[in-house]
Amino acid sequence: MSSILIVNNDQSTANTLQHELQAAGYHTIHANSLKQGLVHVREDAPDLVLLDLTLPDGSGRDFLARLRGSTIPVVILTACDDAHVKVELLNLGASDYVTKPYQPKELLARIAVQLRVPHFDIVTIRDIQLSSKARVVTYLGHELHFSPTEFDILEFFMRHPERIYTSTMVYQAVWGTGMAPTSNVVETHVTRIRQKLRAVGVHGLIRNVHRLGYALYS
Repeated sequence: MSSILIVNNDQSTANTLQHELQAAGYHTIHANSLKQGLVHVREDAPDLVLLDLTLPDGSGRDFLARLRGSTIPVVILTACDDAHVKVELLNLGASDYVTKPYQPKELLARIAVQLRVPHFDIVTIRDIQLSSKARVVTYLGHELHFSPTEFDILEFFMRHPERIYTSTMVYQAVWGTGMAPTSNVVETHVTRIRQKLRAVGVHGLIRNVHRLGYALYS
């Protein structure tokens, strides 16, 4: 039986979701805050997270940022239907985005799709292999050494190739904050990653996109 973590501080909505999901054969866990949700992710290892964007101690963005690198699919369920917000959250790692009011059959179908999709620990691009669980990066079988933050940035780009991200978007995803960077901290870390990749013969993996930001090209 697949387990679904509902992160939503509206008790009425949470009760309805639990009833619908349990009737469909799922085991449900409810968290009413960002902190409680992260504890359940760590301790209960749910198969999927159903996430609201408004939480008493943070936002859905914060939750996604803290969950970054996890293989657990996250489906956003919210009343916000702003296209820019949808794109931002999908780029930050959400697996799907459903707006309220929703049709229970559609929501269940979307959940079923996500549970059928394999979410792999290892990602490989241009002979660079990265393991989220082991936190190891290798190139042609040889281990490359990155600082924890460098690893997180490289993983973020490798799991979202061919997409353009501003420094602020990278900072929010990796550092787990809704604030914008107050220095060139992202640029500094990206430069170090490039230097280490160039040292083993990998060039042009993470590129600057003029006036827009950065993108990883496979």
